[in-house]
Amino acid sequence: MAEDREARHALVQAVAQPVQHQMNNMLAVVQGTTDILRRTLPDPQAQVRIQRIAEATERLASLLTAFLAFTRRPVPDRAEADPAALLRALLPLLQLQLGARTLRLEIAPGILRTELDRGALEAALILLARDAAQRLPADATLALGLAPQDGRATLRVVGLPPDPPEAALTLLAATSATPPRLDGAALSLVL
Repeated sequence: MAEDREARHALVQAVAQPVQHQMNNMLAVVQGTTDILRRTLPDPQAQVRIQRIAEATERLASLLTAFLAFTRRPVPDRAEADPAALLRALLPLLQLQLGARTLRLEIAPGILRTELDRGALEAALILLARDAAQRLPADATLALGLAPQDGRATLRVVGLPPDPPEAALTLLAATSATPPRLDGAALSLVL
């Protein structure tokens, strides 16, 4: 069973790169055409529609990039990484999981690169977002905060429902320098 999962993961990783290349080519066509339309159609109503196309294309590009990076990531994936860049890149997937709920990201200046398991951190945050989407009201807000602490980074997730999934806590424990700490609707850990 584990071998089947590993083989499937290897296959997904192999397919993800050419898929991303083709998606980038198609998005470039849409973005280029949108730019041409923006310059050649002076009608204000057309400009509003063109702007919507441009914004949707940007959201699609960031979502595809986040998803394909996630599918290509080996597990475990312990390496030096920029936690702020990792969270920014993961935002589209987290927002997709949360649906109508609000997602806030607050990153303090001075976050340093640190060694962490990127795959475990991404998977844990996606699990937390999925759980929040199932158990929180539609007007809820989930906030991710990242702040420097003694040469490392502290990640704080606020707005969680009670008793987050054990699988997420286990993944977070695997990537953090300290065990995840739960305090009501907030979870914090040092990366």
